[in-house]
Amino acid sequence: MAYEKLKKRIVGPCTSLITPLNKDLSLDEKGLRANIRYVIDNGFKEGVGVLLAATPGGESPSMSIPLRKQAMKVIADEAAGALPIETAAHDNSYAAVIDMMKYAKDLGFDIIQLQAPWYHGTSPEEVFRFYEGVTNAVEIPVMVYNATWLGILGGVGLEEPLVERLSKLDGIIGIKWSSPSWYTYITILRKWTSRFVFTDNNFHGLGCMWGAQSFLDVLGQFYPKYPLDLWKIIQTHDWDKAIEHLWKLEIPYYLWITEMQKQGIHGEGPLVKAPMHLAGRPAGPAIPPYDWKFTDKQLGQLQEILYKGGVPGVKAPK
Repeated sequence: MAYEKLKKRIVGPCTSLITPLNKDLSLDEKGLRANIRYVIDNGFKEGVGVLLAATPGGESPSMSIPLRKQAMKVIADEAAGALPIETAAHDNSYAAVIDMMKYAKDLGFDIIQLQAPWYHGTSPEEVFRFYEGVTNAVEIPVMVYNATWLGILGGVGLEEPLVERLSKLDGIIGIKWSSPSWYTYITILRKWTSRFVFTDNNFHGLGCMWGAQSFLDVLGQFYPKYPLDLWKIIQTHDWDKAIEHLWKLEIPYYLWITEMQKQGIHGEGPLVKAPMHLAGRPAGPAIPPYDWKFTDKQLGQLQEILYKGGVPGVKAPK
């Protein structure tokens, strides 16, 4: 199959970089470059990690296509060759998807993360036709994003018959993997790890227990050592220790995110930029309508979590 060498390079934490913005919501190029260098200088490298930019974790669903392209250009210039780099070309416009795929290929991106169109309902046949069409149009490795919460495939997402069909498309290198069904999640991992590289987007890295070889991460952009230490533990298969490590920071942080969502705060922007600000990393404002101003109580809860978790630059709560 195509891209076998690249598949072996997609290992460890896949850190999704937030997109730093200026007050006028233009790209903070200096801040983005600083964040990329911070991650690379603190241990992310070839064979240990992947960098994602202008993906949903970078606020891309709220960004214009020109702004996304600006961010893509910066990461390609700053990080290409240091380790695998990945971006996203998601859009409901088929033409826009192909345009961004071509742009990413020209910049030197290794991988395109791509979810199926989500506004209208989708059937397995329509999802297959989408991936078949775009992979035939542009020769760049595609990471299928099984974003079930968007309602794709009725919220159920990829299941075995469709994964079987997608396995015939050489342009698809892997799956950013989650599933609302624990059975489906594990079954597809066990059956298809010889064909696809799976990035765990369900169990904070514990999906590696069943065959994933990488995991989605956002903490690495303000605390690179944390996901790198998790990856070291995962490689020893000491799952009790891995769970203990997750409870030091990752799980409390995601519990805080869940609580904020219950309080009506959504979007990657505010929920990821808040810890970036507390850690003293470039972030800037979130894009409206997600440009929330957190209360002292909300930020205090987060600050305590980050401080107890050992995040560099975070001051002790008062």
